[in-house]
Amino acid sequence: MSGGVAELHYDDSPLYKGTNQGSTGAIVTLTGANFKSCDVSVGAAIKNTTQATSGHITAVTEDTITTDILWSHGDKFEVYLTATVGSLISFINTDLRFGTKVTMKSELNERGQLLEDEDVDEVDRNVFGPGQPIKTR
Repeated sequence: MSGGVAELHYDDSPLYKGTNQGSTGAIVTLTGANFKSCDVSVGAAIKNTTQATSGHITAVTEDTITTDILWSHGDKFEVYLTATVGSLISFINTDLRFGTKVTMKSELNERGQLLEDEDVDEVDRNVFGPGQPIKTR
């Protein structure tokens, strides 16, 4: 494969799951949830899996999440890392020779190898260097 083996990581698994303990409104409450400590952030996507609705987080504390959608007591929710569920989070290329991971495709040659690991005589068999026989005509 040209450029190495690509690993694509998507925001398709919830960062946090739970059940709303609060009353009806725009706020999800879960005592002891530690939302801020678990990297739940403003702007992230949130799904109400009970009512099949989704929206975004507008404020967050350790025990509450304020959203732009309505909730009822007992509604199940899922919080995601990004604003769009299923969006690309990271793209990593893996060198085919030694398995080294790089974040930019330009760090690999067209055969999927790190540029500094490229062996000159792999491509051009007429290249001779130290320890190799001298080319004769």
